[in-house]
Order: sequence, then structure tokens, then C-alpha cells
Amino acid sequence: MRWNNVILKSFKEKMKKTISYRKYALVAFLLFLPTIGGAQIVHSLSALPYEAGEQALLRFEISQDTLISSTARFAIIFSEHFDLKPVMFADSRIMDGDIYVSVKKDTVWVKRGGNGSSIEANVKIDIIIALVKLPLDLELEYPFKILTEDISNSKISEFNLKLKPIQNN
Repeated sequence: MRWNNVILKSFKEKMKKTISYRKYALVAFLLFLPTIGGAQIVHSLSALPYEAGEQALLRFEISQDTLISSTARFAIIFSEHFDLKPVMFADSRIMDGDIYVSVKKDTVWVKRGGNGSSIEANVKIDIIIALVKLPLDLELEYPFKILTEDISNSKISEFNLKLKPIQNN
């Protein structure tokens, strides 16, 4: 019986320490939890050619309040009005280095290759996607979501945008 009490007491002490360590680990995790949300601004969405039901280049212009690293990736979630089957590549006039694209259902993933420069916070960037089949009605606003995943944070924005023709800047 004495051995059982010694073992039980030892077990209880170990459990107290384990629970205490877990509390500290949880507090540390919460203190250093990466930012989720935050300021991400979508400035515009434009298309070339700007013709209903046709395949086009789409250019999203966005900025966010944190640095965008050379390994960041973006998920652009489209409404069912857009056909993503023809998507072939992605590019940017602002972000240098390799850019890769993949499509999964209603989402276009754009990933930076790691060999470009980081982009400072609050700098307007563009993401160009080719080719996306446009909806039949270009007068409507369509819902989009953009998720940015980076080394230290994730941001998601939901917004409605009306397509406009790409202007030469």
C-alpha cells in the first residue's frame, strides 16, 4: 500500500508540473501569435481585353500594412461567375523574381519564388493573372477574397469589385 501512495504522490507532482508548463506554453503562444487580419487595401481590379465572356488578363492592385517577403503567397478566391480553367501564368510589374501560379477550384494561388526583393509596407503592388474568362455581365460588382500568407502573418480581405478596363500607366 505504501508503494501505491508513493507512486500516486509522485504522479500527482509530475502532473502539476506538466499542467503548469502547459499554462506557460499557452501564454507564450498567445503573446507571440502572428497577426491575423489587419489592414489590406484593394485599390482596383482591371481587365484586358474588357469584353464580357472573353478570356482576359486581370490585374489586382493591393497594398497592406506589413512587409511582403520574397516568399509570400497570395490566394485570390473568385466567385462562380469567373472561369479559371484557362489560367496559365501570373506576373507583376512591382514584385521582382519568380512568380508561380496554381489553380484549385475557385482559388488562384500566386507564390513568390524567393529570389526577389521584399516589398515595404503600404506600397501598392499588382498581381496580374492570365487568362481568366470574364463573366457575362461586366456592369455588376463581384465578390472576391484575397488571402496573403507570409513569414510572420496572414491577412484576409473580402471585398466586392467592379471590373474596369486596364489603363496604360
